[in-house]
Amino acid sequence: MNQPSRWGRKPSPSGTIRNEPVRREEVLITPDWQIMTMPENTYRYTETFEEIGSTGHGWWITRADGVEELWRPLLDELCAEREEQILKRKAHWDEFVKLVSSRGHPLTNPDYKPPVEPKAQFKSYGSSGIIEYQCHNCGSIFVSCDLSYSLAHQGEPLCSNACVRAHKSSVKKRWYHNHPDKAELIEKANAARARRSAERRQGKVCECCGGPIDAERSTKRYCSDKCRVAAHRRRATP
Repeated sequence: MNQPSRWGRKPSPSGTIRNEPVRREEVLITPDWQIMTMPENTYRYTETFEEIGSTGHGWWITRADGVEELWRPLLDELCAEREEQILKRKAHWDEFVKLVSSRGHPLTNPDYKPPVEPKAQFKSYGSSGIIEYQCHNCGSIFVSCDLSYSLAHQGEPLCSNACVRAHKSSVKKRWYHNHPDKAELIEKANAARARRSAERRQGKVCECCGGPIDAERSTKRYCSDKCRVAAHRRRATP
């Protein structure tokens, strides 16, 4: 079977469904739990024509729906992590609202948006909205929404978060290999920056107790969490 070009190809409606469940290292997942890629033979691709009234005009609707038995273990894992993240974000918002309200600026409707629920499903209006690609890093075949915009801006089709990290690492190594002089200059600049930062950290004292600060950064103001909390309570007290 011919491999898709860099720009991908239209998926085939027919295909043999595999037996192994989808693994996390095969999928590209965004920080808000959106699934961006689906491995080959783990989905069913369909095309249907939706007519508008009785005019005979309409549009094609293309769908790639993940096979339930193959995707359910991974989706359950992602949903559990999502629920945990939702609780953390809600707790963060509650603390933020409490802090702002204590300073005389009550918040009644914070703009909190929970992360989306992970779904193995793509839907597009138009036959070219869902494309099958070959991963630039590992060579695996996967399906995704149209990536032509990112590919046109020097991007590469990548199937998973692991391949994204590997690709970035290889690009960085290749750059250093092709620019040894620039790499040396960057190392010198980083060393000089670290030296200046160390000089700024010398002699710093805690703003709460006046003790010395063993700071890892020049902007550190307190010697410990105890002093940081005490200073915050002191400011919050009218």
